[in-house]
Amino acid sequence: MSLQDFRVSPCHGCYRCHKTGRCVQKDDFPRLARTISNADGIVLASPMHFFNVSAQTKTFIDRCGNMVMRQPWDGKYGVAVMTSGGTDCRNVEGYLLSFMQSMGCWTVGSVSATVA
Repeated sequence: MSLQDFRVSPCHGCYRCHKTGRCVQKDDFPRLARTISNADGIVLASPMHFFNVSAQTKTFIDRCGNMVMRQPWDGKYGVAVMTSGGTDCRNVEGYLLSFMQSMGCWTVGSVSATVA
């Protein structure tokens, strides 16, 4: 499965999800969250765009904000994959790994490729 297969809208920052447990957005994020919950492992991959993850990946990460306290990925294996068109992407790899760990993942490594 790819993030491209889901329509995930950016977080509005309204904090409704923190108050009610539900996001006001009407998109595919709940289906994506269920898909990840049913997986044994997670490969979070992104090209590097201006020293960070892609907009789609960042939108997904932001929407996970109300789930972090529940550790929904506890017991799942996680791997980060990064590509870059010329700049070292180890910092962004670390960002993805830290995000997965904050969600409860047991990260088992990362890999990146830089094309100069």
